[in-house]
Amino acid sequence: MMPNYFKITLFSLFFIPLSALAAEPTYNFPITVNSPDGSSEQITFPLPFDAIASIAALDLGDDGTSELLFGAPMGSSPQARLLRQDGSTILSWFPYNPKFRGGVAAVAADLNGDKKLEIVTSPLGAGGPHLKIFDTFGKLLSPGFFAPKDVATIASLERVDIEGDGRDELALVATNKKGVLTRYLLTGQGALIESAEEKSIAPKTIALKLSWQGQQFELVWSVQAKIVDRPGKVILVDLSDQKLSYYQDGFSLASYPVSTGRWGFPTPIGEFAVQNKIPRAYSKAYGLYMPYWMAFYRGQYGIHELPEWPSGYKEGENHLGTPVSHGCIRLGVGPAKEVYNWAEVGTTVIVQK
Repeated sequence: MMPNYFKITLFSLFFIPLSALAAEPTYNFPITVNSPDGSSEQITFPLPFDAIASIAALDLGDDGTSELLFGAPMGSSPQARLLRQDGSTILSWFPYNPKFRGGVAAVAADLNGDKKLEIVTSPLGAGGPHLKIFDTFGKLLSPGFFAPKDVATIASLERVDIEGDGRDELALVATNKKGVLTRYLLTGQGALIESAEEKSIAPKTIALKLSWQGQQFELVWSVQAKIVDRPGKVILVDLSDQKLSYYQDGFSLASYPVSTGRWGFPTPIGEFAVQNKIPRAYSKAYGLYMPYWMAFYRGQYGIHELPEWPSGYKEGENHLGTPVSHGCIRLGVGPAKEVYNWAEVGTTVIVQK
């Protein structure tokens, strides 16, 4: 018989190879249940993504046993998956276009106070501030609503009950269009209650109460692995992967393909800082415009959107992921503006092989 209270620790991930017929890899999340008498039990959850963006508990059968709802992380397709505690899948679906690679946050909430749970989803990163509402079978109940107009990049979504009346509200942490990390408190219908600047991207851990055969235990889960061990804003460019990622207080906000310097025109390697920002810079040397310019080295190397020529021709996005520039770091349409609005003069820029 399981005791009344457990503390569950989520450990690092292990890759489990699939058969040759499998379409995607599976990653098992081992969770150890530690009981007060010192005994332990391990449970694993197979998921098609290598990290977790969100986790929620809900009791579908009202039988005293919680099921677990997972959301895929940034860099993955926006897949939500509902699992039993033995790791078997109840439901798996894509709330948004599977081609989107920003991940998804999924929470279980009682938005109407009717003691029935809905599943609320939000795309992460720059996937657009469109929150959708599903029933616990994955059926779309409502097209949902859009977050406040100044939301730019969503980092996390959670449910809260600020009034204690059984009617849940939603807390959205996102960068606004000025690049300020902000916490938005919304009603279940999407109306803004309040917003305030948020100091950090997410708590290091979340304590989640679960039930098993009517008894309570707790899951302590790391929301998001800290990737860059430094405070503030950091832009990281990886030349080998041709990717730019940006971080707030060590936590990843988004990652995008770039095009860096081709052979003979290397992109400088090292640690730098944003020196200046120009909405639409012009290069006399190459006779082209560079939207959302952010210089980071000698005022001559910068991060910018795909270049444009005076004739109106614009560099194609098919070059992203391939080093073809004259040393600058080129971003696609959309991501360039997003990073430009988020970054400040002085933001750290790290370029590595």
